[in-house]
Parts: sequence; C-alpha cells; structure tokens
Amino acid sequence: MSQLIMVIDDHEDTRTLFNVLLSEEGYRVKCCSEPLVPHGGIRSTKPDLLIVDQLFAHDRRGWDLIQQLKSDPATTRVPVILCVYPSPALDELNQELNAQKIEVVLKPFDIDDMLEAIKKALNTCKI
Repeated sequence: MSQLIMVIDDHEDTRTLFNVLLSEEGYRVKCCSEPLVPHGGIRSTKPDLLIVDQLFAHDRRGWDLIQQLKSDPATTRVPVILCVYPSPALDELNQELNAQKIEVVLKPFDIDDMLEAIKKALNTCKI
C-alpha cells in the first residue's frame, strides 16, 4: 500500500496542487483546509507524513497543531514538513524547528525540491 500524506493548508489552490502532484507520484493524499483538524482525526488517519501550512490567516494555529502532535506519543514520530511563505514568525521558530527536525519548504516552492523533501522525510521516519 502506498504511503499516506496529509496536507493541511487553508488555500484551495495549494491543496489541489498537492493532491494532483502527490497522487501522480503514487502517494495517497488526504487534504484538509482547517488548521484545527481534530487531533484525534490525525491519530485515526495515521498519515505517514504531514505537510502543514504553519501560518493560517497570520496566526500560529498550524504551529500549535504541530506541538500537540509532537507531544503525543501516538503521533510524535510522524514527520512534518512546513510549507510556508517566509515570515518573521518563521524566523522566530527556527531553533524549535531544527530541534524537532521539522523540514521547511518555502512557498513558492520548486516541485522537485518539495518531492525531495518528502522522500527525505519519509525515509528518515523509517530509520
């Protein structure tokens, strides 16, 4: 069975892009628009990777979700890629991102760079 990637982004165009791109690459894809996806929903879906837009409407709800997931033993090992626009908020989180081994891909992203980040994250979680 192919790996499941969950994309949480508040822009429909971005979700559509990820759905098409990742499906063509052979991944199963589940897209969500709401950053406050119930934590239990992620636990029950059991994605192999999360791609999250950290800043939803210029707040930190995406970051808060990641922190919930990283503090739960059932989801702490799910790799996360932040797919975000450069911002001062992102700069402020740089140390925490590095400590938690969260990959950052800046928007607008190069498709090959994104696919490489996905492969790296999925391979890292197997180790």
